[in-house]
Amino acid sequence: QLRLQARANRLARCGDRWSVETDKGVLHADRVVIAIGLSEQPFWPGWARPFKTSRALRHVFSPDFVRTSIAEGAAAIVVGGGITAAQTALALADRSPGSVVLVRRHDERVFDFDSDVGWMNAMNLRGFAQITDWDQRRRVIRSARHRGSIPSDVAVSLDAAVQAGVLHIVDGEVHSLREGASLLELTMRSGLTISADHLVLATGYVQ
Repeated sequence: QLRLQARANRLARCGDRWSVETDKGVLHADRVVIAIGLSEQPFWPGWARPFKTSRALRHVFSPDFVRTSIAEGAAAIVVGGGITAAQTALALADRSPGSVVLVRRHDERVFDFDSDVGWMNAMNLRGFAQITDWDQRRRVIRSARHRGSIPSDVAVSLDAAVQAGVLHIVDGEVHSLREGASLLELTMRSGLTISADHLVLATGYVQ
């Protein structure tokens, strides 16, 4: 009863209260907390942007992405180094053993939390609360996060999948992408070329 799935369209001051207009009606409150994050701003690397309309290329955070739309047995490339990329690659590899490649810019960065545990208590939050500049707050948040990291249990699952041959991992920078008649061709800066039926971006959000 306390959760409304809706889109907020307008915020207005009405006397000593707030009015939040949504596509499901109007809400009134004494206080409003804005905690929208970056969830509607998936990050597309420069080499992928020209192919945004390709049906074979999707961002995992795009509203139209459905993992099960990738057929069993289809060759797929997942690009990203964080937990979402790892879990997506593992799920696809479970449906298409040996046909999935995880491409990441760096070796595993293993952290059990997205940031230092000091951010879960007053150790770091006390000083953060004293920062009044919103841009500076965003810089602190950005620097505190362990971007592109995975927890230890996911790292173990990745290593096991690689050892079993159901998942392949390529570390390095992507140079370019080319779309052929039936396949996507990803070229790494090392010169390695990887072809697949589908490419899934798990490159996080715009920072």
